[in-house]
Amino acid sequence: MTCLLGIDSGGTKCDAVLVDDSGKMLGRGRCDRQDRIGARHIGGVGRADETVSLAVREALSRVEGIERLHVAGWSIDRLSLPESFSGSVVAHGVREQDAPMALAGVSCGVVVLAGTGAFCFGRTPDGRELLLDGIGPLYGDHGGAYQIGLAGVRACGRSTWEARFQTTLAEVIPAACKEFVGQAEPFDMVGYMLDARDRSEVASLAKLVDEECQRGDRIAKHILVTAADDMFETIHCVIDRLDIARDNIPLVGTGGVAVHSETYWSRICERVASVAPGLNPIRTKLPPVLGLILATAAQIGLDMNAFRSELADHQSDL
Repeated sequence: MTCLLGIDSGGTKCDAVLVDDSGKMLGRGRCDRQDRIGARHIGGVGRADETVSLAVREALSRVEGIERLHVAGWSIDRLSLPESFSGSVVAHGVREQDAPMALAGVSCGVVVLAGTGAFCFGRTPDGRELLLDGIGPLYGDHGGAYQIGLAGVRACGRSTWEARFQTTLAEVIPAACKEFVGQAEPFDMVGYMLDARDRSEVASLAKLVDEECQRGDRIAKHILVTAADDMFETIHCVIDRLDIARDNIPLVGTGGVAVHSETYWSRICERVASVAPGLNPIRTKLPPVLGLILATAAQIGLDMNAFRSELADHQSDL
């Protein structure tokens, strides 16, 4: 049996999905900071070897008889497979920016990834490419979840200074941070933030910022709009440098922030329309790991129409 294994190792979590060469879903494994396995990595807990190993082993746990395993999204030199696995393993060089395009079913366009980190990638119809950002939460990742989460934390710090700074984030964010460390009273945010924090913790707070924005908190909305504007500057650079402002190509949004925050994505679309009205916004709401699998299927020459159809029929299994 020939199978494809996609491994989406992000800053916050690792998602592993196994399918056969027809596109039928065979297994899935997921591991993140909430599993409390003690894994840490400079790029976030989702990229730690322990996290990836747990997700991969879970994805493979119910499947036997794999003779050939095509792997995308992780170095096979660092891949920890079950001892019982005896098949051959083939690595495929699928880049993170290729997965959203594969999911969207397009060969050119602008990819806007806003997850734990952030980057913008453009590919023109004639094959020219440019990738900007994705250089880490302190050096870059403009408009990503880490930036949003950190801004939420900082908003908590001055919420009591004056009425104009008051925000409901000051209630929900400290509560979440206290839960992260499992610390009994007393707990204070100063000590929490002075400690070395895994970036997945800070990035996960972006979801709380979006929730409070939806409830009408103006500070939370300002944080999301500011992050979207920062991401737009990256997108604008890609548009200018590739000279695609007049092109009619897709603007593909992916990553937790871009996909789930309506405030953030609406702002992105508004700003992009002002400089490149031909770009057509779409969001890939399916898990990015499926994009890795689709790109791999294309590389090994499978019937993509049949494979994509079968995969779509089984996506509910996720």
